[in-house]
Amino acid sequence: MIEDARNLAATVRKSRLDDLQNWYDNLKVGVVRVTHPIHAYEPLLHVRDNTVVTIQPLPLEENERRVVEGLASLAANNHACLQGRELFLIRNLTRSRGVSFFDDFGYYPDFIAWLRHGAMQHVLFLDPKGLGRFGRREHRKARLHGEIAKIEQRMRKEDPNLRLGAYILSVTAAAQIDDGNRSTSDWKRDGVYFLNEPDCLEQVIEHALAAPTAA
Repeated sequence: MIEDARNLAATVRKSRLDDLQNWYDNLKVGVVRVTHPIHAYEPLLHVRDNTVVTIQPLPLEENERRVVEGLASLAANNHACLQGRELFLIRNLTRSRGVSFFDDFGYYPDFIAWLRHGAMQHVLFLDPKGLGRFGRREHRKARLHGEIAKIEQRMRKEDPNLRLGAYILSVTAAAQIDDGNRSTSDWKRDGVYFLNEPDCLEQVIEHALAAPTAA
């Protein structure tokens, strides 16, 4: 994963989008560049319920679509959290073809977003999820928000301008998560933000940009 991220970061830094597409085609990962003006979401597709259609890779489900369109809207409106930065969005794949964490069960966050400002890059792993049942796997996924700092520390030995972040975008309200009635602010400290909040994605980006540098 570190080698893949290193190579992709170098490609994005050089603004070679065609090379970026070709590099990720080898992994069969769909690439969407979200800037202004907004490009078409191809090959990211969303189908409504009860639609008889076959798509490979699988179409976006509703909450994935909300994330893509939310990021596109921020870019199209030149939101303050993105001013002076380029935004790239890649849909991650599963089944050993995408970027994963935790060897014992294989956690594949749904999206990888890049925020680029000059030589500086922030790579964010975003995962929209329902958290009505907060079991062992969900605990592990939430822990990635803190543990990814260790990965960043290893990568920054070669690339001091690279920052990493991991966030769960919960479609379940904090009060409905079965985990001890924690407050919304408690969840956010662990990298769990809530899609029912209109400024959820702005909060995530602002937190990532303000996050302390790994030692």
